[in-house]
Amino acid sequence: MGIFEEKFETKDAALDALTACLVETDGKFSVGGELADAYKKYGKEVAASKGYRERAQKAETELRDAKEQNATIQAQLDEMQKLNPAELQEKINAFATEKGSLKAQLDKALKEAEPLRQQIAAYQKRENDAKIADALRAAATELGVRQEAHKDVLRLATSFAVNENGDVLTADGQDAKAVVAAELKTSPHWQPQSTPGGSQGSGGATTGGANSAWNAAREAGDVEAMITAKLFDSLNETK
Repeated sequence: MGIFEEKFETKDAALDALTACLVETDGKFSVGGELADAYKKYGKEVAASKGYRERAQKAETELRDAKEQNATIQAQLDEMQKLNPAELQEKINAFATEKGSLKAQLDKALKEAEPLRQQIAAYQKRENDAKIADALRAAATELGVRQEAHKDVLRLATSFAVNENGDVLTADGQDAKAVVAAELKTSPHWQPQSTPGGSQGSGGATTGGANSAWNAAREAGDVEAMITAKLFDSLNETK
């Protein structure tokens, strides 16, 4: 598991992983290892994206110019309908040849522009997906969602989009914190584990308010949530 995918238990563990990526040369330090590789890869993607945009803009400009020329030719053809048949046929033949050349240019411009549009769209989607995931993680952390439930929180990503201002919002204008807060109220197994203060019966069921997530699920009659809460507690006890 890479440093970017791993979830560290403590701040010190995260700092240790980052420190391991430092390289000492003549008493001075520089970033190396996975962090350096990731930075170089990101730089290459940014440079490639810039090139894609420039070529797409050029193709779009050529396409626009070709369409304007086509409109001009069509207007001229319409005007020539007023000429006598012999003159009309001569003019039509000349313009038909020019229009055929123009159509070839249009087809070429469209063919060149399409893959560039697709590449830029794919790059933008990766950026937007990362931004939405970051917003959901930040909201979950701020609201105290249990770390084990963060993967469930990320499943809400399909409800969000990044607007032209760079804001992460749902279709009805809600931000990540509002959506996660609403889900938290109906998902007891997302809630932070309370400090044990009661006793357990012979079957291991928590009593006396020792586990608020389990009690909330029990009161709601949500058997699945009760099982999930107990599973999380069991995992925590074995750590």
